[in-house]
Amino acid sequence: MTRSISTRIQWLVASVSGFCLAAVVLVSMMAHEGIERAMLRTDMRQIREALVGAVTTGAPMQWSSPGMMALYVPTESLSQIELPELFQGRKAPFSDDVFFNEKTFLVAITPVEGGTFYLARDITLFENEIVLLERGVWGTSFLVLIVAFFLARVGGLRLVRPIRSLALMIDRTRPSETIDRVPTEFHDSALNSIAENFNIFLRELEAYIARERTLLRLASHELRTPIAVVTGALNVMRDRGGLGEADLKTLTRAQRAAQEMAGNLEVVLKMGRKQEIPTREERFHVVELLTEALADLANVDASTSRISVVKRRDTVTFADRSLAKMLLVNILQNALRHTVGLIAVVVERDYLEVCDQGGGLDDAGFDLLTTLSKDDPWNRRKSSGLGLVVVSILAERLAWPIRASRSEGGGTAVRIDYSESTYP
Repeated sequence: MTRSISTRIQWLVASVSGFCLAAVVLVSMMAHEGIERAMLRTDMRQIREALVGAVTTGAPMQWSSPGMMALYVPTESLSQIELPELFQGRKAPFSDDVFFNEKTFLVAITPVEGGTFYLARDITLFENEIVLLERGVWGTSFLVLIVAFFLARVGGLRLVRPIRSLALMIDRTRPSETIDRVPTEFHDSALNSIAENFNIFLRELEAYIARERTLLRLASHELRTPIAVVTGALNVMRDRGGLGEADLKTLTRAQRAAQEMAGNLEVVLKMGRKQEIPTREERFHVVELLTEALADLANVDASTSRISVVKRRDTVTFADRSLAKMLLVNILQNALRHTVGLIAVVVERDYLEVCDQGGGLDDAGFDLLTTLSKDDPWNRRKSSGLGLVVVSILAERLAWPIRASRSEGGGTAVRIDYSESTYP
């Protein structure tokens, strides 16, 4: 699952802010505790020096005050005196925190001239203040992190807004004779550069579309003219009469071939111009239409004898009869062209299948029929030939899905699914 740029910026800024805030808080707390410890130790050293200086005899001495207790024990009396419980079990030198009677004491045991000096100071108040300070700092840090997360979100949206605007403008762009340009008035130079380069691309695309339309218009004229001339000449020959039976068959075959070429050319040119192909839907029997298609092919191709029809179940469909017939003729022609073996046409209630027993379609033609979708068939024609392009266009226009598969023997089976057009 991909994340948006604003979400990535938001989490990046929030993560960096959290890391920096945690680092600052930890360093500050360690520095605060270190300074406090240094002050306490300095204060205790000054107290020890003052009390040790007041010792004038070799006898043990003890000082007590609220929050502090001190004891001086001469070396010769160390084994004879019972030390307070707070100092028991600890030998000089010693300096650390000691938890005693639900209070925290900073205990320091230091050897001095002539004996050992014991000093304990109640630092419970300092420890409680440190705990409160830590809670306050972490709470404040949490609030700061929430604010940073909110600012990161707002900042991320503001940063991404021009990018989204540019993406939306690009997404709305559609190829045509005149394509609206993308504005280049962004505050970010990188976005301006993207918009300028995209406008250059649109300019080249417009020039390409103009050239394509010009070539298509010229091709339309250059292709229609010879077909019209040939058709007119054939009609004149038929009207003159005097032709033998064999010549009439040849003339009829040539006329049907010219008509078929004209129909295919009309479909290709209209699809090339993105024009809608007019349709006239009607009811007809699939087997009857197939018989007509085979009869038309027999007049122009003697190899139709290789085609056998298996009428398992006839059905009535509701579609454009002329387009459906053109589709069948083109599929059968391609089957005759791509194989020298036998061809079987199976008619079922929901589909018609053309199966050959030869080499079958080449890879380009097979890919074209197996990848029919909403994509423009012109973009997938490769070297499959005009016939299969017409087949793909007609199948898409009739809403009759085509599925192609290969058999184990190497042949190809092309299935036309007209179940959606079946008339009850």
